[in-house]
Amino acid sequence: MSRALAISNELKRKSIVQDATGNVINLSPPKNGSPIALSPAAQKRKDAIDKQEAEVTDFIKKQSDNLKKIRSGVIKSQTKYRDSLYKSLSGIYAAYIDIENSDHSGKFYANLRGYLLDQDIRIQSNSTEVSLVIRYVYGTSIKPKLVNDYGNALLEACLQEIAPKDFLEWVKRTSISKASQQYQQRAKVGQSREALINRARILILRMMDVFEAQPVASFEMPAWQAEKKIHAGSDLVFLVGRGVRRYDRGSHIADIRVCFFIPPGIDFEHMVINRLAKHIFNSVLHWEEELEKVEEQVWAGDIYNYLSDKEAQAAEKSHLQWQERMAAAMDMERGMA
Repeated sequence: MSRALAISNELKRKSIVQDATGNVINLSPPKNGSPIALSPAAQKRKDAIDKQEAEVTDFIKKQSDNLKKIRSGVIKSQTKYRDSLYKSLSGIYAAYIDIENSDHSGKFYANLRGYLLDQDIRIQSNSTEVSLVIRYVYGTSIKPKLVNDYGNALLEACLQEIAPKDFLEWVKRTSISKASQQYQQRAKVGQSREALINRARILILRMMDVFEAQPVASFEMPAWQAEKKIHAGSDLVFLVGRGVRRYDRGSHIADIRVCFFIPPGIDFEHMVINRLAKHIFNSVLHWEEELEKVEEQVWAGDIYNYLSDKEAQAAEKSHLQWQERMAAAMDMERGMA
């Protein structure tokens, strides 16, 4: 410490240089001597050099200022483009959520895939539904990697249960690249959206197995008649009926009246199971853990109640939308009248 202090003090009055062994070599500070006299020819060359250096300095400054202005414009354009991109992705996300919550999602995606193929827009056979929507919106102006990144960002938001109204702020805060990386990490450990929905399908089928052993209700019919009411290759059947309350003294009792059977095709069966699976795929780990903790009958009852509540909410939402459409139609008729 004392040596360092000594060197520091020495620096105040002379230059310090070290030799090859690390020893300090003391050099006398430069002296302000008389200016060196130059010949007229040498002085002329020096003036030319000084002028050239001044021109170089001025050129560098001028071009740097020009590039700074261009760079500022580019940054503003990039910011404007990014904000526009985030806004468009926010709209796509809201539309995607609506499509996913609709009974017509399967038909919509099938039509969309067919449209893209008719327009010679390149898509992969295993393209996800969200990538179809993105490709339709942006067309061929973006590369497949960006389609993948945008799709991953939307799927990550979906798995984080980001509300459509909150998506814009979320994606600004997270960034598309980071959200895409987060989803890719999920996919590596089997937590992608498709993997979670597949696990949710298994839980739905398991719930049906439990209720088959202890059904809500059952009745008998000849086997040959039952065979006509189920689809070939499956034992699943859908019953359409009505719940009707009795009158007078029996009004506390309701009759469940089966009106007809629907022998489902495989597409219809998948549609129903997938619809129910979408209600629980975000919480699939919870339901898997509960299946290990409680009795199967209790677990099946809990997941059944949860699905019933979700479907009731969907039915109420659909009912309100239908009422709004009917009211709007009536208003238009009055206006036209």
